[in-house]
Amino acid sequence: MTISPHHPIARRTALAAAAAAAVGVGAATAAHAEDARQPQASGTHVVPVTSRTAAADAAARLRTALVSTTDLQPTGLYLPPDVQLGVEVEADGDDVPSIVIGAPGSQLDPDAEDEDDFVGRTLTPRETELEPGANLVSDAHGGVIYLSFPGADGAATATVSFGAAAEPMATFVRGTTAEAEFQAQLDRSSAPFAELVSTHAIVTVERDRLLLFRHEDHEKLLGILDRVVEIEQETAGYTTEGGVESRPPSGPHHLVGYPDGIEGVGAYATNGYTAYPPPIQSTLLTVSGLTLDGWGPYHELGHHHQQEPVNPGDVVEVTVNIFSLAVQREFEREYGQVPRMREVDPETGTSHWDTAMEALEAGIRDYAELGPFEQLAPFDQLRLQYGDEFAPAWATLVRQQEPLTEEDRWQNVIYSTSAAAGDDLADFWQAWGVEVADETRSALGQLGLEPPVVDPSTLRESNL
Repeated sequence: MTISPHHPIARRTALAAAAAAAVGVGAATAAHAEDARQPQASGTHVVPVTSRTAAADAAARLRTALVSTTDLQPTGLYLPPDVQLGVEVEADGDDVPSIVIGAPGSQLDPDAEDEDDFVGRTLTPRETELEPGANLVSDAHGGVIYLSFPGADGAATATVSFGAAAEPMATFVRGTTAEAEFQAQLDRSSAPFAELVSTHAIVTVERDRLLLFRHEDHEKLLGILDRVVEIEQETAGYTTEGGVESRPPSGPHHLVGYPDGIEGVGAYATNGYTAYPPPIQSTLLTVSGLTLDGWGPYHELGHHHQQEPVNPGDVVEVTVNIFSLAVQREFEREYGQVPRMREVDPETGTSHWDTAMEALEAGIRDYAELGPFEQLAPFDQLRLQYGDEFAPAWATLVRQQEPLTEEDRWQNVIYSTSAAAGDDLADFWQAWGVEVADETRSALGQLGLEPPVVDPSTLRESNL
């Protein structure tokens, strides 16, 4: 599920740059301590921090429909409610980081109304600008402590010292933390949250929820999660080679455990994070869940790779699964996971490929009337026709386009898939019930494209 970018998200700078959501400083307060006799950060917890390109700037460059990564940088610390925290900042230049209290989507808002949607029923992270020297910070709700330092990658650095009021939180860092040490942290920490941190991800969950799965191999788990992100980045055409337009974002994805206590909540993606309610957290927090039953995380992270110029409302919950299926194909080879398009329903004896091809043979009047997996079939047929390199080529082409209105995006799907394929796919899309405008046919004619020799609509995968 994707949530409109008009819902609250984590960072004030991301909100402003994306023009996507409302800013909320919330209950956090800070004061610069001019007098050295004010409570000071004792240096109990010292965290170096380096500036990083704003997540919203990366989203604009990559043309993603949502701000996909986070500006939040973890500290491994938790601030209890209504406790004053001394924070000392030593900056190497004029720029200083800000402090953010609370992971997005992780805390219920006590003032929310029952009629609010489940995103609106959680607190927005509270961000406070810091000043060089001594600062005092408190927050009425308490929460995980983060630093945020948008700027050119590596252009500015600072050292932030947190006083004893900041409580160490159980935190596993891939490649750094020993499993035995993490288990000891889980036993001694009283902070209500725990975090798993890797190259491409921050996973923030309630400590009680993580304790249910504490005996997992967390190094292996985070390696698999990083691979999920890498597969989706490859499918999106991200690369560190060549021009800057296709470089992946500098920051990680933020995957958050939605708080317990509200029924009927589904996993969702919005600006800056994805969220997972308690009933499906095993798919994120266990090796077996992530390798064999991880559709939820694959799908929500896929929303963070969809591109605005080819994201009309009809396909928001469809093209996201281009990325989900890419992960499933690799994990089928590595772990034996069953891909959803090829899986046979034991009650009907058919797969999604069967029902898609039956609809195509019967004649499709309106693409929107198909089920979501049948709607996915034409996109997967293009992969079968043009190979695994088709999706990256398509995404790279779309990154060169300007944002489009909702009305123009479907026609751009037809135009841009044709341009990426090197074939005129107008008749292909029309066969799938998509209306092709005369202007689109004319534009394809100007490209000098011809219909493909082999009709992609005849292709399918076999059932398992």
